[in-house]
Amino acid sequence: MTISEAPHTTSDTTERIPLSFNQEFLFNFDRGEEEGPFGPKYNIVCGWRVSGKIEDAILQDALNDVVVRHEALRTLIVRDGDDRYQKVVPATPPILVTHDFTDIAPDGRELRAEELLVDIELGAYGIRELPLLRAVLGRFDDDDSVLVLIAHHSAADEWSMRLIMRDLAGFYAARTGHTAELPEVTQYKEFARWQTSEAGQAASSKREYWREKLAGGGILATPTDHLRSEGLPKTTAWHRFWLPAELTTKVLEISKSRRSSPFMVLLAVYATLLRQTTGTTDIVVPTFTSGRGQTRFHDTVGSFFNFVPLRIDLAGCDTFLEAVDRTRATCIQAWSNDIP
Repeated sequence: MTISEAPHTTSDTTERIPLSFNQEFLFNFDRGEEEGPFGPKYNIVCGWRVSGKIEDAILQDALNDVVVRHEALRTLIVRDGDDRYQKVVPATPPILVTHDFTDIAPDGRELRAEELLVDIELGAYGIRELPLLRAVLGRFDDDDSVLVLIAHHSAADEWSMRLIMRDLAGFYAARTGHTAELPEVTQYKEFARWQTSEAGQAASSKREYWREKLAGGGILATPTDHLRSEGLPKTTAWHRFWLPAELTTKVLEISKSRRSSPFMVLLAVYATLLRQTTGTTDIVVPTFTSGRGQTRFHDTVGSFFNFVPLRIDLAGCDTFLEAVDRTRATCIQAWSNDIP
């Protein structure tokens, strides 16, 4: 179906939609709307360098189309004591901010793009500021720009950001006279309903696996300068760096030879580091899965990611390749028993 043929979705604004398990999980860390997962700092930011001329008005219209297409970007999470649910509201235009960077020399553009991302990541974007998507465009010249999308993390995950960018490009193309194809989209509320009606019941057998797998275990982490219990302000920082081609090439070579993914290889590196720094061979580290086992939700914008603790036994493990093999086995078992 082409975009021009796609009907604009309509929603019942009085509908009380159950929360997904991911959203319920966030309530374990609820600290109001000033901080925590429902606060203005729980956002996901992604940036792209864009080649070619961008018309601000068309970009704004395409952003509007994205918000209409994906209900999660215009959904309120109602929190009234124990009464918690989602509520979809009518679409409104998302904020688009533009910056003139035409005074930046070509050799300084990459750095300025990085600085823009950092500035945006430091911003505050509240969960009540619907829609839960906004954009920033920095224009270096007529053919070179940086486009940054910001979404509240309760409404979108990293997978969703790629979908949003894909759809934004498609809507922009359609509004400039080009043909663009987008798949049918299933709304996030359908995922929440599926979880509460079916997924929870099907997970009972998998819970036994996790009870046995995690019995007696404890999550490990690298040592920190301050104890978490010291009550210091919960601030974080980003450190961006390049991995040299020699290293990434070697990771890919090991991945191929051990029938593993690059993630498994790098996780084995981290597990080996924890064994060296803590002295234990029972390594438990937390990570996340995509939470999108159902293919019908692969084009759905929403917060799907699922918390998973990975327990790796490195006892008697003499070589790094052995560590990779054990890490691979742990990951496959965990993903086979993934439950919300």
